[in-house]
Amino acid sequence: MLDLGVWLVVIPLVFTGLLIINQGEVRFYVFLALLTGGGLYMIYLKPPLSRPVGWAAFYTAKSVSAVLSVLSLPWRLIKSRSKTPSPPEDEQ
Repeated sequence: MLDLGVWLVVIPLVFTGLLIINQGEVRFYVFLALLTGGGLYMIYLKPPLSRPVGWAAFYTAKSVSAVLSVLSLPWRLIKSRSKTPSPPEDEQ
């Protein structure tokens, strides 16, 4: 799904760039080349790259989680120390 999402974003951006560069004139073979490039990627590059991309995504998620955990540590300390103790039941 991620590959499809990327290609759904990349193709319109490239197509728009081509329209701007060529003053609105894009030949059919350019559009066909974009679609062929997407198809070739899905057939030849996606299978061998799926495992490394999965590893990269896993380690990126773990790294971001660790960084956010460290960055939230001061907030958690302040929050835990700012809690006011409730009065004992005898004083009420």
